[in-house]
Amino acid sequence: MDLMCPDCLAYLVNDDVIDYDIGIDYVDVKETGHCPKCNKHFHWYTHFKFSHYEDLTED
Repeated sequence: MDLMCPDCLAYLVNDDVIDYDIGIDYVDVKETGHCPKCNKHFHWYTHFKFSHYEDLTED
């Protein structure tokens, strides 16, 4: 999902991952970025939740 600047509605550019938390069924990522149009800087959290396993095979 692309984030948009709340001021000028341009797509934000992701600059860096500054922190993350890994659990049994989730990953939370704190990211930073900027708007290429108005040059404002932002940070946000992206949340990933485990969905399912797939293609389990025996060796």
